[in-house]
Formats: sequence, C-alpha cells, structure tokens
Amino acid sequence: MDIYLQETTLAQIAEAVREVDASSAFLRSRDEPDFSCYLFLSGFEGNPGFHLFAVRDEDTTAGFISLLPGAGRERLDIGPTYIRPAYQNRGLGSQQIQAVVQWARARGIRQMGARTWGENIRARHVFEKAGFVLEREALNARLDGDSTVYYRLDLETGG
Repeated sequence: MDIYLQETTLAQIAEAVREVDASSAFLRSRDEPDFSCYLFLSGFEGNPGFHLFAVRDEDTTAGFISLLPGAGRERLDIGPTYIRPAYQNRGLGSQQIQAVVQWARARGIRQMGARTWGENIRARHVFEKAGFVLEREALNARLDGDSTVYYRLDLETGG
C-alpha cells in the first residue's frame, strides 16, 4: 500500500486526532497524566517549525504525523503520530517516518528527535530502522511504570 503525506491543519484531521484521545494509543506519563493529543497539537498551531501531515491513502486519512520545533532552528522533533487501526500492520509507520525524514532533509533540517515508551517495540523498531539512535531513557516515566525512550537522528551523518 502506498501512502503519501499531505500537509494539513488540525481542523481538517480533527476526527483522527480525537480518535487517539479516545483510544489507548498513548500511554499517559507521570509528567502529563491528563495528556490530550488534540489539545497538545492545538498548542503548536501557528508556531514556526510546527507541521502536521495527514497520512493519506487516496482520499482517506489513514493517520497523521506531526513535527514540532526542536532545540534550535535546525532540529525538528517527531510529535504525536498515529495510524488508524484499519491501516495498521501494513508498514505505514515506517513509510510515514521515512517520508518526514526525507521532507526534513530536503529543507535543510540537520537533526530530528523522537520519543516513545520503552515497551512500544513496534515504534522503537520503526525509529531504529529509519536510522534513529537511542539518546536516553527516562525510567518509570509512565503511569504504568514503563520508561520513555528518546531518539535522535543526525540528518547530515545518518546517525
């Protein structure tokens, strides 16, 4: 299945973002126990460095991926990302990560960051397959006792 990214607004994909909030797609952290993906992303709208992409399959939104301003003008962090259940297990997670890495590289971004929870083996594999390296791990950061892992990708060197 081939997908493409389409830069979009939160209003245009609100249904998919609210679907995340109604699911268990994100583990709550000790620092953000009341995390809402929709409210989080709405706080970035209009900020330089914020980009929101619909993951599209023809005319259907299969998911989304966000890029957030990182430390410095030459870094972007992958923010909330989601593939709807009907589209999971098709390699779309890898495709969307590869697509945003190419997009960032083409715009002169030098470094990208990403984070997920420690036991999210699928997400960790996707990041590592794309060349991200483990930067650090915050133990017991999630409400269920899991850790948060932080990744980095240097776009100029690939690691």
